[in-house]
Amino acid sequence: MIADDSPVLVHNNNMCGTASTQAVNHVDWAREGGGPYANAARQRAFEYESRTPGARTDPVTGQNLVPRLSMPSADGINVTAKFDGLLNDEIIDRKNNVLPFTTDSMIDEARRQSGTSAYHGLQAVWEVPDAAVLAKAQRWLSDAKVTNINVRVAP
Repeated sequence: MIADDSPVLVHNNNMCGTASTQAVNHVDWAREGGGPYANAARQRAFEYESRTPGARTDPVTGQNLVPRLSMPSADGINVTAKFDGLLNDEIIDRKNNVLPFTTDSMIDEARRQSGTSAYHGLQAVWEVPDAAVLAKAQRWLSDAKVTNINVRVAP
């Protein structure tokens, strides 16, 4: 895995101590969002993310329950990353769109997803709605020097 300009060897090490390759055995579940949203774009994103394989919803509150991975950082602080769903050894984050530019927070999110999934021996996957977003996401991850997140189309 590459993080910034520094190679980091963590991919598929399963360093967390959990022998299982099933993503569900590595996550805890966090509440997020809940819709409906007044903003149409946010509502579309919420609906798309809610259809992710392995996605869960709290039956009482209607809020999404999203899988969250964590790992210790070099300085001992707990690093966490949220996703939208999971399937077998994949931990999936759905991206309704990808901006044509990067921000520090977007790069941080991708690196946390990359690092935590590798730490747990899981494959991080971004699912996007079409080929145009797929191309942007692949270019974006390459520019951000994140090498172990797979991207695929999931309409």
